[in-house]
Amino acid sequence: MSFKLLSRLKEDIVNIDSDIYEDIYYDKNSNNKVFNLYNEILKSIDEKRFLNKIILKEALEEDSISTIKLLFYTRDIEYGLGKRELFKDAIKYIGLNYSNNIEGYISSIPKYGRWDDLYSLFDTPCESKVID
Repeated sequence: MSFKLLSRLKEDIVNIDSDIYEDIYYDKNSNNKVFNLYNEILKSIDEKRFLNKIILKEALEEDSISTIKLLFYTRDIEYGLGKRELFKDAIKYIGLNYSNNIEGYISSIPKYGRWDDLYSLFDTPCESKVID
């Protein structure tokens, strides 16, 4: 496996720009909502439960792009965590409450997950975009 490929995926999925990188890795007292979401994802996996929607909401409001990329990392079976139900529950919530944040990423859902993950966006304002 190529390190160049892994580096590119890390940049694409986690969006490690200098500000986010410093917040997540160097400032452990940071009030970074996206980092809090990452911790919540790990706890949810350990405790076999869905995400706390309040933490997801706060992360979306702070930085929706990084939040969506973190969710793709959560879903990605090959280079991420491979947590399908967690991802589907999260995008359903986003589709219902923050549809404008996910519409631009609908085409990426099958790339990092599977085509049937798109069904999570049915019965949301994003349904017509998914069908298109």
